[in-house]
Amino acid sequence: IGAGIDLYYSQAIRHEMSESGSGFAHLNNICVKSTNNSYTKEGLLLFDHGDDLEIEFELNFKKEIANPAVKIVILNKELFPVANCYSEFDEYKIKKTEDSQLIRLLIPDLQLNSGVYSITIAVIDTHSTEILLRKDNCTFFQVMTSYTSWSYFNLKGKWSDCSHN
Repeated sequence: IGAGIDLYYSQAIRHEMSESGSGFAHLNNICVKSTNNSYTKEGLLLFDHGDDLEIEFELNFKKEIANPAVKIVILNKELFPVANCYSEFDEYKIKKTEDSQLIRLLIPDLQLNSGVYSITIAVIDTHSTEILLRKDNCTFFQVMTSYTSWSYFNLKGKWSDCSHN
């Protein structure tokens, strides 16, 4: 069943890239890497469940933006946001020493289920909460698993036996 689900998702219709926001930030490029950097025959970057997700991207900022923050959103093929990673939550401050900033984000042990996913990048001014840039569907990738699940992602827990025998 899992292989059939993976085949279905690999043939999913890709949504168009779109851009919105005030225009005070610009995404120059984005590069996404998986642990094994393999690809499907359709050209999608392929992840096994539990692989590391690495995203490297370059942003340009206008001089008047002093405190930008970045939010990476992972959406499923139905465009439902299933996970996000916000630089402010991780206490990462963008060191804007030049007009452009190269940023790398590592998300270890990706716990998404089988499916095709897209990445949206949003750049926000933390003082005014203005959206400087929102780039939807920057890139796509596929996750493959060997089991069936009904959730969007999995949680890792610490299991133990509590019996008193």
